[in-house]
Amino acid sequence: MLTIVHLLLGAAIGKYFSNLWLIIPIAFLSHYLLDFIPHSQPQSVKKYKKYGLKGCDKKDLLLKAIEPILGIVLTFYLSYINFTYFLPMIIGAFFSWLPDLFLYPGWRDNSKIAKFIHLGKESKFHKHIKFIQGMLIQLIITLLLIYIINRKIS
Repeated sequence: MLTIVHLLLGAAIGKYFSNLWLIIPIAFLSHYLLDFIPHSQPQSVKKYKKYGLKGCDKKDLLLKAIEPILGIVLTFYLSYINFTYFLPMIIGAFFSWLPDLFLYPGWRDNSKIAKFIHLGKESKFHKHIKFIQGMLIQLIITLLLIYIINRKIS
């Protein structure tokens, strides 16, 4: 699942649950629930698995970094305009994204924490489908989450 979807679901959880001790585990578990939804995922950065950051394709890395950066900016923006819930939304977003953070440099293969976070083999939670259909599903979920986050709580 794209980073933006994980971040926005975590932010929505943060907005609608008042207790941080509920937000953290619910947001964390939401990561795995989202990955069960059929989706498509861009391929890994070229040459990253073999050579790491120093030897990977820098242009590919830059292009694939745009989506998470946009997700982070959008999450902060939506949290800011819902300022009463800013901190819980940011905490929810962080814990919803946390499992994917352990896929990045230095942690992905040799960390016991990373293996625990990913409950062994992370791919067992993924349901990948064709690119267009998978991206369409994620776009619909993203738009729905933006709508939910922007709703007023009565």
